[in-house]
Amino acid sequence: VERFGCKPLLTGSTLLLGTAIGLTGLANSYETLIMCRLGVGLAVAGFLSGAMVYLADISNPLNRGSTMAPPSSAFSAGTALGPALGGGLHAMLDLSQTFIAAGGIVASTGFVYIFLSRPAPLLSQREMKQRETIEAASNAGGQIEIQEPGVLQQWRELLQNKTIATMTGP
Repeated sequence: VERFGCKPLLTGSTLLLGTAIGLTGLANSYETLIMCRLGVGLAVAGFLSGAMVYLADISNPLNRGSTMAPPSSAFSAGTALGPALGGGLHAMLDLSQTFIAAGGIVASTGFVYIFLSRPAPLLSQREMKQRETIEAASNAGGQIEIQEPGVLQQWRELLQNKTIATMTGP
């Protein structure tokens, strides 16, 4: 990821995932099915690794949780809803066609990503200064100074409340 960037890993993983899911529908032996499932596992691992590295790169310590939470939630929702959608697709198609259709949808996402993706937006000078300040304070083990009021300032005031402090510990 560090050498080539996240895009090749994300794109390659998406294409591998689509291919492996599609080939699952064509598997005619147990060994072939196991190899397809291995491909799915490798593709998902690669995609999640690339996605999390990318999200960590475009975030800072203050917004990292809110940056990573939506994709993590979407992955969980897909894990929960995917079998239901697959079952609905299976009601219209036979089992092989269901896997081929699902694989085609995933692979087409990878192809779209190849041709239509844009680079990450450049940070403004103000955002770069804030990021450098935050990273320097984090690396030095110091405390991060909050410059402007907002949600973080409200949390600071809440956590400094004596009643709350006794519940959250030292």
